[in-house]
Amino acid sequence: MKIKLNFFKKMFLYSMGIVLTTLLVGYILNFLFLDSYYLDRKEDSMLKISEVVAANINDPEFLDEYAEVLKEREAIVMVFLDSQGHELNNDGFRMGKMRNRMLLTSKELRNKTFIIKEIPQTPGRVLVYNERLKGGRWLSLRASLT
Repeated sequence: MKIKLNFFKKMFLYSMGIVLTTLLVGYILNFLFLDSYYLDRKEDSMLKISEVVAANINDPEFLDEYAEVLKEREAIVMVFLDSQGHELNNDGFRMGKMRNRMLLTSKELRNKTFIIKEIPQTPGRVLVYNERLKGGRWLSLRASLT
């Protein structure tokens, strides 16, 4: 027995098939390729930011403004740390112990590498880049990956 469909039902079914196929292909491409692309792009951006900060380390006013611009435009948070991982302000004075949200181990602080940290009790991930600056301070750049 052959099922007969009128013209409009056929058009609807073909259209739905095209839309679902397009969504499926887009999802697969995003899952396989785009995550690493955006991660590489964010890492390159963080390296450039660390160069700018290192060149202007003695200008706290510039660093304050630059930190605000980074937070608004790039969604990157810039934090200065002492050798024990305590947060400092741009003048180098301790602001108190860092909250547990992004506590770094001494091994993570010593390495000049990118680290992907899982945020406890959430599905979020944060890309962290640490670099030692003049005077024993550390620059820690953080960007959300969610």
